[in-house]
Amino acid sequence: MKIPRASLMPIFRSDVKGRILAVLFANPGIEFSVSDLASRARTSLPTALRDVRRLSEAGIFLIRASGNMRLVSANREHSLYQALSEVVLYSFGPLEILGDKFADLEGLTAAYIFGSWAARYSGEQGVDPGDVDLLLVGQFDRSIQGIRNCPSGI
Repeated sequence: MKIPRASLMPIFRSDVKGRILAVLFANPGIEFSVSDLASRARTSLPTALRDVRRLSEAGIFLIRASGNMRLVSANREHSLYQALSEVVLYSFGPLEILGDKFADLEGLTAAYIFGSWAARYSGEQGVDPGDVDLLLVGQFDRSIQGIRNCPSGI
């Protein structure tokens, strides 16, 4: 099966690998099970296992056994951690970061990323996105940190 090239950062072999990296780099110091990573990266368990194994062999991930589970975290001691983290979070981070930030926002019924970043993420060709456009739908308290600066039209 041919794996599609990553749309936002073609140095990665696939978007799945980018999404797995984003989960771990957006949550430094937190361990995730491989099944959690597969779910958050929207991929199958075998694909997640393969990518986690390859990245741990390269020293980018740390794996710790806990019973029959493998817990995975980013290796913050790796010499490329900081540079790779910046590239991954720039390219794949908005979905991971914003998804976590607004997941528990009371009254939020939907959230959408749109515009140039979303277009590049979907594989459309174009210039490098300079920002991330976010639409929040629902009845929620806009005085919460991070929502205050949203335009009044949202």
